[in-house]
Amino acid sequence: MAYEVSLLPKASATLRLLEAQDYDNIRNALDAIAENPLSRESTRLAEPDFYSLRVGDYRILYEVRGDTVIVPVIRIGHRNYFLQ
Repeated sequence: MAYEVSLLPKASATLRLLEAQDYDNIRNALDAIAENPLSRESTRLAEPDFYSLRVGDYRILYEVRGDTVIVPVIRIGHRNYFLQ
């Protein structure tokens, strides 16, 4: 079952500002999240239903809401500033 990945405004704005290679890598990762948001590459965070996925020097923070098919991407950011 494929999930729908939706970007919140801040994540969408960050994605638009990335260089072409980083943009492509993040888009590919978002496609992978749509296929399997609970993959082994994802890290479950302390907050319930929140996950982080490392993509090069960037992180994608997203939430999986139980049985729903929408995976909202909350934040995309460089790893140095991600959890500040």
